[in-house]
Amino acid sequence: MEWEGHGPVSSALLDEIARIAGWKPEAAGSAVHTVVSDGMPPSGLDGFPIWPRLFGGKFLLCRSGDREFRFYLDLRELSPQQLLFFSRAVTLLPLLPALSTGDAVLCHSALATFGERGFLLCGESGIGKSTAMAGLPASWRAHCDDSLLLFRRDSGYFAQPLPTWTRRYRRLPEVLYQSCEAIRVNRLYLLGQSREDRIEDLVPLQQLLGVSQSFSSLYYVFRQGAKEAERQTLMLHTLDFSRNLIRTLPVRRLNVRLRGAFWKLLEHEPQTE
Repeated sequence: MEWEGHGPVSSALLDEIARIAGWKPEAAGSAVHTVVSDGMPPSGLDGFPIWPRLFGGKFLLCRSGDREFRFYLDLRELSPQQLLFFSRAVTLLPLLPALSTGDAVLCHSALATFGERGFLLCGESGIGKSTAMAGLPASWRAHCDDSLLLFRRDSGYFAQPLPTWTRRYRRLPEVLYQSCEAIRVNRLYLLGQSREDRIEDLVPLQQLLGVSQSFSSLYYVFRQGAKEAERQTLMLHTLDFSRNLIRTLPVRRLNVRLRGAFWKLLEHEPQTE
């Protein structure tokens, strides 16, 4: 992925994303080119506002094919809410080519490793992903607590943490994001809250509904940033991805206490080959 900023507002936006993410896209070998510019697009370009009711048409996207995304910001400065939304859009929309293959999904999940094993803890906002990651002991490594790119390869499923900003702009503690290589996933859990730490088995329908919901909850950014046919294809791919995953990886429910020691249960779970 390659980023290119034109103008002080757009350049500051990309610098802020790079600062939070801990990396900046390189031009060499980039499959997707993202350009962010101050002002409105030149006449004749086919642009449309992203969520116009929210920002009054001050943020437009013009797509040139499937490998170039051009954003235009008609603003002198960005409010925290706008910076949050624009950051997500600029970061996630260029993932469309990868998601359209059907071999990758966005996942609303925390990611942690114990030794060589990777664990996904999926759940909606407020369910306890960040709290669970913050409570892990030193023998564990927490990689992210909000979102990631989950993709399938011949040898299994791998997770790549993605930078996020929601809690940052609500004046809460820094969002956990550790830039790292893709991590192999051995087990997936649907996170829940309980008075005791316990793991529950789920029937296939429960697994499918829970997994697919965790995969689709971040797709709101594509409602207007993608064409209708693309959105339909994405949802079909997400459902197929979910079906294939539950046939391959163990999917169970993990109920945790606010100050429990749930990781002890996970440490005794068998490794998935």
